[in-house]
Amino acid sequence: TTRPLSLLVNDLSSRTTSLRLALLHYQFTTRPLSLLVNDLSSRTTSLRLALFPY
Repeated sequence: TTRPLSLLVNDLSSRTTSLRLALLHYQFTTRPLSLLVNDLSSRTTSLRLALFPY
């Protein structure tokens, strides 16, 4: 891709931030663990997809 590296870094930091927020949110909710796992796997998948072009 031709995206600048700074855009990738911003994208990654925002994704990891939302990941941390999701984990924090989970500690204060009663969502089933399977839902959390599904959420995390989809987030990490999109993270890998974001890294893949490089």
